[in-house]
Amino acid sequence: MKKKKKKEQLHQKKQAKAVAEKGYPRGQFWFNVISLSIMILICLYIGGRSLYYYSEQHRTQKKEEHYLGVVLTQNQEIVSTGDGLYQNGKEYVFKGKEVANYVEYSNRLWRVLKVYEDHRVLLVADHNQSIMLWGDGATYQESNLYTWLNTQEEIDHSGIFYASLNQPENYLAATTWCEETMTEEDFVCQDEEKEASIALLTPKEYATALGKESFLNDGSYTWLLGSDMEGAPLYLSASGSVASATSYDGYGVKPVITIKSDINVTGGTGTKEDPYKIETEQGAVGSFVKLGDDLWRIVEQQGDLYKMSLDHYLLLNGSEVYQNYSDQTTMFDINDRYNIGYYLNHTYLNSLSYQDALSECTFYTGEMSDEAGYDYLNIYQSQVNAKVGLANLVDLKINPDLSDYFLMNMTSLLGDMAWVHYANGELHEATTSTEKHIVPIVCIHKDQLKNGTGKIDAPYVME
Repeated sequence: MKKKKKKEQLHQKKQAKAVAEKGYPRGQFWFNVISLSIMILICLYIGGRSLYYYSEQHRTQKKEEHYLGVVLTQNQEIVSTGDGLYQNGKEYVFKGKEVANYVEYSNRLWRVLKVYEDHRVLLVADHNQSIMLWGDGATYQESNLYTWLNTQEEIDHSGIFYASLNQPENYLAATTWCEETMTEEDFVCQDEEKEASIALLTPKEYATALGKESFLNDGSYTWLLGSDMEGAPLYLSASGSVASATSYDGYGVKPVITIKSDINVTGGTGTKEDPYKIETEQGAVGSFVKLGDDLWRIVEQQGDLYKMSLDHYLLLNGSEVYQNYSDQTTMFDINDRYNIGYYLNHTYLNSLSYQDALSECTFYTGEMSDEAGYDYLNIYQSQVNAKVGLANLVDLKINPDLSDYFLMNMTSLLGDMAWVHYANGELHEATTSTEKHIVPIVCIHKDQLKNGTGKIDAPYVME
């Protein structure tokens, strides 16, 4: 037995030695090598892709943290009662009066109405940007307001407000709008929703923000995007009530715009004193200019010229000047010594220490009246070149504190009534012999302004 067992052990050792000397078969060796390599590559690929997607997601999240829509919803507490930010499904809306929803854009203040699910942000101007007559059109899209707000290729001088904005193609998304109808119970969109660059506040948006008890009720008259059951346009009264108007009434215009979803906040906290800022480069319109002791504000760019409105009433020797328009006509005439045009281009101009820096520019003086029609494009039917003029009916008016001053358009060639702008958002007529505040308009070549930032605390100045 012992010999047999020993013989078997010897045989096993010989077999093991033979195997060790012979090695694995060549095919099996390369199979193992290739399999192991593939497994390593698969692990590297999966790990790399996981790391890549994690990094991309992290970068995207970090980038989105600065989007205006994200900042608005993350920096404020969501409330269910009182003033503040409310969540409505996947959207957010501001309600009440005391809300930190101020945004600065194009050197003007805006208020946030809504944050959409995709982070787009709906804004409304904090105060009226001008006062417009609704005009001869039966619907909003046929009105002066739509033409003034939105550029239309087939209409010259359209899109005055759009042109006043800073790089709107970079900041604005299309705004969805519908002309709502006021019924006894609600405001209803009875037509298909449309899109435009700029719209107006709808009655339902006003009601959603809590109406009279909201930041939208600022005591001014403002057009709304809607009509009553008879088709008459709607407006917001100074008391905060929604009422019907005629198409020949003149009320304030608060444009509504939509900011793109990927616009970053560059500063601010959302208060009136420190609004959210979203621009990387400042636009010209709305900027402040200091000439002598006077503060001006750019309201339009005409080629290489900046058209500027005095940011306070006309002063002479430190005192406010009240002046009548003329003794007999509403035509702006720089050669008639009894006309406001002559006063501005002689007495007033000669009093300015910087008169030689001002450039002559074009002022449109066309008629808006029953006889001529209430299409604002009528104002371009006549013009005058001068160094000093007045605002016309369609000029941007961005200082909400100036009131009771003459405009330069005719109400009738033969009449003695002139258009007057009021800070509460109403447009009225007054006799040309009545004395009113004066808010001059001048032009200066843009290359003359070398220093400053254009902000109120560092206005542009000449060298």
